[in-house]
Amino acid sequence: MGIVVSVVDWRTRRIPNRWMLGGALFGVLVQGGRGHWALAVWGGLLGLLIAIAARAITHGLGLGDVKYFGVVGLTLGPSVLAVLAGAAGGAAVFGLIRRVWDPRALRDPYPFGPWIAGASVLVALAAARGHPVF
Repeated sequence: MGIVVSVVDWRTRRIPNRWMLGGALFGVLVQGGRGHWALAVWGGLLGLLIAIAARAITHGLGLGDVKYFGVVGLTLGPSVLAVLAGAAGGAAVFGLIRRVWDPRALRDPYPFGPWIAGASVLVALAAARGHPVF
């Protein structure tokens, strides 16, 4: 899902709601199937609330990004905090490189969806290898 959402976001600067709905259902089924309903709900709410706060403060996140963090929270639980930190860090490094490469480039916004997807994969891999994330 992350690859499709990243490509669509990069091309159109939009994250489709149907993919977010499918991702939310997947996250609930994965966590619920393991008996972690509360973890899924807690992670989803945490992801949404933190993304809404980030959107209000920075004006850089779109509503699709906010929904995407909610879906990631449903799937990864409270580890969504690590995803937020990783995505923000990756995007910041990319922005700095972009700024050095072409000083005019910062006038053009770039999508955040690919950074969310990449950080989600890294956090999920770390969790799967037994490394506690959060």
